[in-house]
Amino acid sequence: MTTLDNLTNIMFVQISTSAEKKIIGVSNGVFQVEIDEKYLNEDVNKTQIEILLNQIDVFAFLDNQEKIFDLTIENLKGKFLKNAIETDIMGFSPFLFGFNFIVNQKVVDCLLNLKVDTSEYCIFEIHIEDAKNTYYLLFVPVIPTSEIIFEESRMFLEKDFLSAERRYLNIKSFGEYQEFTMKNPFVTFDKICLDKKHEQKDIISIQATNELFFSDRLKNKLNEENVSNLIESNRQVNLQFK
Repeated sequence: MTTLDNLTNIMFVQISTSAEKKIIGVSNGVFQVEIDEKYLNEDVNKTQIEILLNQIDVFAFLDNQEKIFDLTIENLKGKFLKNAIETDIMGFSPFLFGFNFIVNQKVVDCLLNLKVDTSEYCIFEIHIEDAKNTYYLLFVPVIPTSEIIFEESRMFLEKDFLSAERRYLNIKSFGEYQEFTMKNPFVTFDKICLDKKHEQKDIISIQATNELFFSDRLKNKLNEENVSNLIESNRQVNLQFK
């Protein structure tokens, strides 16, 4: 069996946004923008939007997510929360599967400059009241947990996160993972192995984790352009490929 140390190691970092009030202006620690759902309900593609974006069933979303690339949304609007500070990357509410952030044109220009493959993301312009910049809702297709190579990954119970000696779980397949998490839902990965077909990507989203992975070259480009409200997550998962 191939060991983790012998796997291809392309550098990725999980990224997040700041929870600090001095950065985002609000104290909820999560988001600055509220999407106005009433405008979505008025869109000419209302039925399709409801099917794709208003999912409460993650499996239905995963089965249909590729259709989002063909979706047109004409009435996407939002507003800042009181005291929110406008930044290049922003969190938003309500939650939508596959959509992690709202980003401005500076971020999109970085993606275009690096020629990030358009199969890795798509954007939908959102008109935010009183915004100084053009913004987009960023969609990244989600890799299902079933695609994780479990025998080369590593996970532990969430309660052991701060433990000096983590007790790693002996889970070698997706079926074992499903069975275990039915009784113990709070499981955390600190290493995830994916198929090599994903290793040349610049943006990766995995169902089993909460935050996007950016390649080092994308992260460095965003930092070079002084993109605001971009931080590295304090709970990094080591992403590898086989």
